[in-house]
Formats: sequence, C-alpha cells, structure tokens
Amino acid sequence: MVIKNIYGDFKKDTIQFTSYAHSSPLEQNYIPFKTSFADYDYCLLYVLKYKGEIIQVKYLFDDVYMISEGKWATQLKPKGLFNTISPDSYKPEKINFGRPIEFEYEDRFYKEIYQNFPAAYNTVSDGKITVNYGYYVEDLFKIRKSEWLKQYDYLIKQQ
Repeated sequence: MVIKNIYGDFKKDTIQFTSYAHSSPLEQNYIPFKTSFADYDYCLLYVLKYKGEIIQVKYLFDDVYMISEGKWATQLKPKGLFNTISPDSYKPEKINFGRPIEFEYEDRFYKEIYQNFPAAYNTVSDGKITVNYGYYVEDLFKIRKSEWLKQYDYLIKQQ
C-alpha cells in the first residue's frame, strides 16, 4: 500500500513492481537490521518506470517510522552498513522517534559498535544502541537522488 508519494505523480494507493533483490548484499552485525524491505512495517522504496514496467532499484530501500510530529523519518544507520548515509556528508537532524529505535549488539562487537555508532548521534549502553538522529523522508529522497539514484537520472527526469 502506498502511504505517501514522495516524488512523481503516482496516484494509486497500491503499487505493483518487480524487485530483483534476491539475497543480502552484505551481512549485518546489528539486530534488528534486516536485508529485505518486506521485513519492515514501513519502507521508503525507490521504484522507476522502465520500458512500461515499474521496477525497484536493486537493494535500495529505507525503513521509515511515523514520528511524534506526524512526519516520516528514518534513523541514522551505523557506518559500514549497506546504503549508510554518512553524517559527515549529510548532517542528520535530532529526531524524536516517539518510541525509541534501539538495536542490540553482541559483546564481541563492542569495539566496532563504538567506531560505527558515533556518540554524537547515538547512545550506547548495556548491549543496546539507541539512535537519536536521522533524516526526514523528503530529505532522504534528495540525498538518495544526489548519490545512489544519480545513475537513473534519465528515468527520474521523465516524471
């Protein structure tokens, strides 16, 4: 079901598309990061029309959450994950997610956790990481369009 259209003029409340993502591109060390958009309640999906067919951009999706202000946002993901947006390149905003977004980690990843979850944006304690920063979906789309989706400019400009 389409909850909100961020870009383009898709007018229906449902969308049928083809996804060629068949397996995880990179194993993740943090729970609950998942490798498929189908494993999340809500995701910002990036789909394009190509030769009359709607296709999802392979492996690109962002899990999103309705926050207390009635907007959609995604959390800042740790360094080293597939599709991570670097806070050095695009400054995230402090976001009140309402219900905290927390991740568990195994003690053997302790050193990696502190390197990949910057203390300026996350709280790490007692085997849990709480994310305090992220991006609103409108900004997220602009970031993805300027980087990952750049190779599809010729399709995006048609809309």
